Amino acid sequence: MVVAHSEVVRAFVRGENAEGSRMFSENGIVYSYGHHFPIAIRTAWGYIFNKDGYSSSTAKHKNYVLYAITNHFSEVIHLTGCNEGYVEETYRENLKEIEETMAKMKRARTENSKERHEDRINFLFRQNELLKKRYLKELFVEKL
Repeated sequence: MVVAHSEVVRAFVRGENAEGSRMFSENGIVYSYGHHFPIAIRTAWGYIFNKDGYSSSTAKHKNYVLYAITNHFSEVIHLTGCNEGYVEETYRENLKEIEETMAKMKRARTENSKERHEDRINFLFRQNELLKKRYLKELFVEKL
């Protein structure tokens, strides 16, 4: 039986399988439009969320999922491709984005814009702390 996106997301959070018209969850993973694009993976400690974009409809699916999982668990790690093989790459991408966003914040003209940039920088720092906590070995962390 095909269910609404919200039901697919609720089933995913509960660890159940569900199928919507363009979104489904199975075996602890929620997908958009098929197995080629995992949105998030449910783990024992929280969630791995796919930080990649794809299309406007997949962006909507991602928003449904992100809203649901951030309301249930504080540990949501955003990884490139939702793939644990990209931990180091994601960590370095986050560092680069922090640097770029800091430069944008210096050029920002309004307080609202500065606050938005500051929020993004804080988010990226928190993400890198979660990546270190969950994945990175001491040797790698010392290299950085």
